[in-house]
Amino acid sequence: MDTADHRFLVISLQGRSGRIYDAVLTVARGIERILDSNGSITPPPVANGLCRSNRKVVNPWKDGKILMEEMKKVSYFVSGHYL
Repeated sequence: MDTADHRFLVISLQGRSGRIYDAVLTVARGIERILDSNGSITPPPVANGLCRSNRKVVNPWKDGKILMEEMKKVSYFVSGHYL
């Protein structure tokens, strides 16, 4: 692997890691917002860990919409700018 390819791979992995970190932090902040407002959420319905064994059966998570709305309200202040 030449130097340019290596640099591209490192930048690509750093960007992907940052997006994963942002996603996890956004979910955590959404949950925090719900709990801070004295709300509660139930665990999502899963079978066999996190993977559904039967994709024909879909049980929507009743609190999913609540969490999504709170996650939409999450913002970050970085270097003098809101993201």
